[in-house]
Amino acid sequence: KGHSRRMRVLEAVVVTACFAAAVVLAHDRDEWHTRVIYHVVTDRFAVTPGTTGGPCNVTHQTYCGGTWAGVKSKLDYIAGMGFNAIMLSPIVDSTDNGYHGYWPKDFTRLNPHFGTAQDLKSLIDACHARDIWVMMEIVTNNIGPATNYSAIVPFNKTEFYHSCTVCPPSCNIENTSNQDEVENCRWNGLPDLNQTDSYVATQLVNSTLYNLNTFGFDGVSIANLNNLPYPFINNLNSKIDPTMTIGRVDSPIANYVSSYQSQVETLWGYPFFFMLRRVFGNQTSLSELHDWTKNKDMFADTRSLGTFFDNADYPRILSLNNGDVSLLKNTLVFMLTYLGIPSVYYGTEQYLDGGGDPYNKEALWLHGYNTSSDMYNFMRRMNLVRLQTQLYKHGFHEHTYKDNFYSYTNNGIATSIVTNVGSHGSNFTARVYLSYDYDTYLCNILAMPTAECYRVDITNAISVPITNGLPVVLMPTTQIKSWML
Repeated sequence: KGHSRRMRVLEAVVVTACFAAAVVLAHDRDEWHTRVIYHVVTDRFAVTPGTTGGPCNVTHQTYCGGTWAGVKSKLDYIAGMGFNAIMLSPIVDSTDNGYHGYWPKDFTRLNPHFGTAQDLKSLIDACHARDIWVMMEIVTNNIGPATNYSAIVPFNKTEFYHSCTVCPPSCNIENTSNQDEVENCRWNGLPDLNQTDSYVATQLVNSTLYNLNTFGFDGVSIANLNNLPYPFINNLNSKIDPTMTIGRVDSPIANYVSSYQSQVETLWGYPFFFMLRRVFGNQTSLSELHDWTKNKDMFADTRSLGTFFDNADYPRILSLNNGDVSLLKNTLVFMLTYLGIPSVYYGTEQYLDGGGDPYNKEALWLHGYNTSSDMYNFMRRMNLVRLQTQLYKHGFHEHTYKDNFYSYTNNGIATSIVTNVGSHGSNFTARVYLSYDYDTYLCNILAMPTAECYRVDITNAISVPITNGLPVVLMPTTQIKSWML
């Protein structure tokens, strides 16, 4: 044990010496508006070049072989879809079978399954050379499954964890409306760190700052934010500042989620996430889009919310809507033309449709990295529309919402029509009233290079046929650029 600990200390010294000169280019919340994030589960995205990925039976719930070097080898693949940011799954060493990263074991050591410190630094440097920013996700609420804490670094004593005195007999969180229970009891049965202990708080902050500064991450996502006490969150956020922090409060209740927005730079928009999944996954009423846009002001800064419709915790949306690609495209259009900092879960471009955990963490190498797929190129086009026209600067204005379609504009830059009738729904014509002048021509950039254009009539409206449940994104002919063709 002594030899192992000395080697770990030596490794830390060497890493510090190698990377001490690294310049951390902090990016704040406003700068992150210019980004579209590709969310990677490192173990399941790509293997190191020259190696062969295993069969990866997800039901075994163990490591399959993805690495940071593998991610680096696929940066052209990611950038080819128009993504200019990546979020990596947590990077610290985990307890057995913690391939997803959410079971930390040693907060002072990187997960060796994913590679070395040099591999991680090389990946981030390669990203920065392509103007791709990298977000680090951290786990500060819990450790991985353990009954003996002697191997947990640096939290090897019982006193560093919450007791179960305020918890149900199971010691687990059972009543999510009881905040004392949420902050002091076990999430998913995992030992709960006591962040009110000064040693615990200091070590968690130091671990985060070390990795942030050593490797040059551009943002920090904080898992289980609502399981943490406010003073700890405030301290952590102040130490990370000015680098953007974005917190996860996994709840559909907007008032509850928004109450945390003052504690960090911004939040992942879970109420938005659940709404998208209902509308385009379960095909509930489109009026939910209208209700969301009217009530978005309950968040202090909707423009900075992280927006997403899939992640590592929930069934993929294609598993909810029976693999309906038209519904998926509508989901993407609404998210990428709406306010917020959008994130897409890896493999969506290859139609991955896994259900709940662990089926939503497929090995992408088993499906391939097809850059000619319709969805890959659809994402590329939509990301380019968002970034090249800077839609994130132009707000959001609702035009029309009906039972079968919803239309809106980004202040005249693009006019979008989304529907959730699905690919097997009836075709129909959407009548949309606009602020464009009579005789203006608007073209569907999703249909290009095919010319699919519509003339604004004397009532300042257009009639747009909706076929096969596909979305439409319209721009005036005067704004059509060569890259859209």
